[in-house]
Amino acid sequence: MMPKAIVYVRVSDSRQIENTSLDGQEKICREWCRTNGLEVSRVFIERGESAKSADRPEFQAMFRYLAALAGRGSISHVVCYKFDRFSRNVEDGAVYRMELRKLGIALRSATEATDDSPAGKFLTTMLSAAGQFDNDTRAERTLTGMKNRLESGRWQWPAPTGYLSRSKSGPSLVIDTERGPLVARLFELVATGEHTKASALAAVTALGLRSRKGAALTQETIRKILINPLYAGEIFIKSWGKSVKGDYEPLVSRFVFDRVQSVLTERAPAQVPHVVEREDFPLRGLILCPDCLKPVTASLSTGKLGNKFGYYRCHRV
Repeated sequence: MMPKAIVYVRVSDSRQIENTSLDGQEKICREWCRTNGLEVSRVFIERGESAKSADRPEFQAMFRYLAALAGRGSISHVVCYKFDRFSRNVEDGAVYRMELRKLGIALRSATEATDDSPAGKFLTTMLSAAGQFDNDTRAERTLTGMKNRLESGRWQWPAPTGYLSRSKSGPSLVIDTERGPLVARLFELVATGEHTKASALAAVTALGLRSRKGAALTQETIRKILINPLYAGEIFIKSWGKSVKGDYEPLVSRFVFDRVQSVLTERAPAQVPHVVEREDFPLRGLILCPDCLKPVTASLSTGKLGNKFGYYRCHRV
């Protein structure tokens, strides 16, 4: 009986799906199997998933499938187009190659010649490491580019409520003529000190403020809007420790924004520290009532001579 193989193909970009990259990978893998005397038992196709993580639907489905066949010896190989299609993470790659070895299955690349010799295993690991290095380098370049663009005041993420994204030739954001004035009105209402977030939200919702999908905004969304300095013209990225002046028109003045922060701070409830322990009753909350098995409380009782006596008791008493 001809030994059987599983083919695994993957692309991380939707454009690669459309330009038949998957078909090309599968064709080359099938040809490699034919040349090496292997029958293709099944093909697992990963569409638009990065190999930086092993948490990929078809990848995990493939290993469940192989585990279910464990001990039968029906699958001898897993074949991929390149090792970076299997994994672009050194740690994950090592773990899942070990899983295949435990199952008695060899991992092969249709375009990179390796084997199960020490040198072949070393080369496989190096090729996987090269994939991770490429990923890490791209990520670093991307991050550096984003930080450089931020220095010039450009917003590089989805436009927040009240703004629309703009092309590279102009400001990074432009005011949404439909929602922008209503967001500005939200700030003005809260700045007066006469509105809570809830009443201000109700007012602008009545005036027609909605998300781009037509849904009413939530109080949590309103809270995030009201504390975001972006609306006063400042881009603050906490994780980067960066704060710069935006290249777009602010929806509200800095005075109004600061006034809103003061109003919100004044309305925030004071945090009262909760006293867990008292010297008089060190076991309160630690021992259980023998009847209801709930933590007991404690209190002082006055004796006939006016002396105070402490005792533990059940909450229900």
